[in-house]
Amino acid sequence: MAYSAALHLVSQSPLVLCVPSVPPSYSTIASLLPGCIIFSDSKNHASLIEGIRHSKAPKHVFRHNDVAHLEELMAKCDPAAPKLIVFESVYSMEGDIGPIKEICDVADKYGAFTYIDEVHAVGLYGNRGGGVAQQRGNAYTVSAVLTDDGVADLTLRCVWWCRSE
Repeated sequence: MAYSAALHLVSQSPLVLCVPSVPPSYSTIASLLPGCIIFSDSKNHASLIEGIRHSKAPKHVFRHNDVAHLEELMAKCDPAAPKLIVFESVYSMEGDIGPIKEICDVADKYGAFTYIDEVHAVGLYGNRGGGVAQQRGNAYTVSAVLTDDGVADLTLRCVWWCRSE
C-alpha cells in the first residue's frame, strides 16, 4: 500500500532518487550541493542524524519543531550558501507531527531546500496514502521527500524532488 502511494507521488515528480537504506545514503543530497549548510530538527531519527554526519557538511540543529529557532539559525548564515532543512513529518519517538508548511515558508524566505522524511507517514496519511505533506496540501511545497515501501522492509528508500526549480 505505501509503495503504491509513493509511486503515485513519484510519477508526478520531476526527479526520483532511489538509494540503499543505509545512513550514509541520506547524505547524498548534501553532497550534490557544494558548500551546503544543513539545518536539522533536534528530534530527527538516528539514521537521518548519521547521514548528516557522514555528509561532512556544516550543520545547525534547531529545537524540535521550533520554526522561530530555525529561522534564527538561518538568518546567521551566508545568504548565498546552499541550505538544506532536514526534518520529519511524523516523529515516531515523540508521537507528533512536524510543522511542514511553516518550515517550507522559512525555506522559501532563505532560499533553502527542504528534505522531509515521510517514512512513518506514507500509507497512513493523505487521501492516497502519500503522507502528511499530501494530507495537508503541502506535498509540492517541500523540495524532496524520503519514503520507502514500508518501514519494516528497509531495503530501498526513495527520494523525489517535488519542485522543478
